[in-house]
Amino acid sequence: MSDHDTHDHHGPEYLAHHFDTPEQQFESGKLGMWLFLVTEVMMFGGLFCAYALYRANHPDIFAYAHGFLDWKMGGINTAILLASSFTMALGVRAAQLGQQKFLILMLVLTLAGGFGFLIIKYFEYTSKFAENIWPGTQNLYYPTEGDQNTNTIVIKGQDEQLPITRQAQLNAIAVVEAKKLMHHGYTPHPVQASYDLYEKRGVFEALHDYDDYNLKEKGKETHYEHHILHMFAEAGVAKAIAKMDGHGGDQATDDGPPKGEDPPKDNAHAKDDPGHAEPKPKEGHSSDGPVYVADPAIDTTSIAGLVPVSGISAGASNIKPPASGKTGLVDSEAHAVALADARGGHGDHHAAPPLGMPDLRHAKYYIPYEFQPKSVQDRIHLFFQIYFMATGLHALHVIIGMGCITWVLGKALTGAFSPEYNVPVDIVGLYWHIVDLIWIFLFPLLYLIH
Repeated sequence: MSDHDTHDHHGPEYLAHHFDTPEQQFESGKLGMWLFLVTEVMMFGGLFCAYALYRANHPDIFAYAHGFLDWKMGGINTAILLASSFTMALGVRAAQLGQQKFLILMLVLTLAGGFGFLIIKYFEYTSKFAENIWPGTQNLYYPTEGDQNTNTIVIKGQDEQLPITRQAQLNAIAVVEAKKLMHHGYTPHPVQASYDLYEKRGVFEALHDYDDYNLKEKGKETHYEHHILHMFAEAGVAKAIAKMDGHGGDQATDDGPPKGEDPPKDNAHAKDDPGHAEPKPKEGHSSDGPVYVADPAIDTTSIAGLVPVSGISAGASNIKPPASGKTGLVDSEAHAVALADARGGHGDHHAAPPLGMPDLRHAKYYIPYEFQPKSVQDRIHLFFQIYFMATGLHALHVIIGMGCITWVLGKALTGAFSPEYNVPVDIVGLYWHIVDLIWIFLFPLLYLIH
């Protein structure tokens, strides 16, 4: 027998020629995988550092933009990956015990979890692409230069990609933030000023057309316009209340009479009707809710909806513009409380909100894009760049992991693994666990900022 034949048959068939024993092969394989995983952690660590720096320096960007992410989708994906990690661990154990059928079943279930994760990620991404929220310069929020945006995106009504104007960008952003942020349960503040802004930008008409299109063309009923008007009505906006009650003539909902009918005049009967909810005015306010005053001389696109007011006596239920006209977007109740605190009164309101801002300590809210400072407007797209980079890179690793599991499944179907040899199952399991672990960090950092 030649030296070559002796070298090829120095141990079990699965033992590679450059290892002396199966134990050495197993330990070397695991050490190599751990070293590789360290490099993976370092790569994602760079993204986590970028996230930490941007969030520490620009918290307003993350507070606003994270509302576009659906935490329910992210939560479901988290549960799927945790379950797949569990089935992968069971598969490794089955390989160590020589349970071939159970190993195959666990690998199939792990693959199913990977497919489920990618399917949800597909719907999550496409919902953003439909609103022109892309990675790179194609993002709707990418900053403008003068009246022309440096990116080229498709806006409804255009047949080809053309540079979007600043006004078209503001109109599109108003529709997108109302459709996404308010639909996710966030309330814009200041409320009245936000409603006026959305009326000016044609948000309600756009959402009405969107609902009608989905109902008639796609066969799927949506209620964006209804939902958003309902939120404004609950906040006390008079025009929204009128529309919800049918006075607007263009909204028939469960919360008001059908289109064309008058609301019940008997308040006693209205209270007995569980489908009819009368708005409850706040103390010291009219039934139209908080009163906001806006001075046209003030550029509201360069402020965050917070403008100090001077010369107003505390306790007034409706704040009127002083003679100087130096007012901005004002919530009268918040001003009354804040001014009283500043003058030493109302000690129980020591934690009152800043001047001009409603008490939002226990509420989900956002300040519309146009009321944000320009420094915030120009950087909002950075959140989406980090989001797409981090989640996209992670999704790529999920795909690679699924490829490795498929390879292991193929070998398992041939009976290649036994209690003596299961190194590939163990190593691929390690890789899958690190992929799941990275997502456990990404989910709260991106989806649960509020």
